[in-house]
Amino acid sequence: MLETRQARRFDCDEAVDCEVRGQVRVAFVRDVSLTGARLQGVNLPPVGTLLRLSPTFSEWLPCGPRAWVYAQVCWTREGEAGLRFLEPSSRLALNWVGRLCNGRNERRSSIRVATEVYMEIKVPGVRRTYEALSLDLSQGGVQARLPDQVLREGSIAKVSVCLPWTVIDAPAQVIRQGADDRPQHSLQFTNLDHYQADALGDFLRQELAAQKQAKAADPFLARLFNRD
Repeated sequence: MLETRQARRFDCDEAVDCEVRGQVRVAFVRDVSLTGARLQGVNLPPVGTLLRLSPTFSEWLPCGPRAWVYAQVCWTREGEAGLRFLEPSSRLALNWVGRLCNGRNERRSSIRVATEVYMEIKVPGVRRTYEALSLDLSQGGVQARLPDQVLREGSIAKVSVCLPWTVIDAPAQVIRQGADDRPQHSLQFTNLDHYQADALGDFLRQELAAQKQAKAADPFLARLFNRD
């Protein structure tokens, strides 16, 4: 009975750093248990590869070193890989894997990526279309730099987000209003359809992966985990 509970899988959407022989890439844990996980990403390693994982966002660990979890790839298919954890379940239950299994990943319901994307914002009753740049973007909303104080907290606006391959038109609500000395407004998308959500998700994953790839590999980690 205990093994059945430990093998129960939980859906999630957590960005993780995946290190293979000193090379770090970003991937997403789509479901997880205390015995393994399903990864989604690009250029995932082949069956048999030893690797280690740690949450991309440091909020999981307010202090101390990163909590790397060691695993081995046991199956692959296009864009996905199944992992078998190589550590005792009792230890995993006490770190970020256990938090995901206990459903405590509400902290970040959607991945937020710092990126500049051109946007147009229309406010009901105002004929002018305002141009803005995003400061960060997620499937849940956007933080925009807009000097004009036209967005009021609680108001509704129509946001056009210009991605490289498409434009997403979405209604949004202003959840935090900027100020004269801090012209940063936070808007929450209120009605994204499946196509819009998928397009945003694809862009965010590619953008996050590109940002990770641009960072130089830590030579200490490369020496520590290189198994050649």
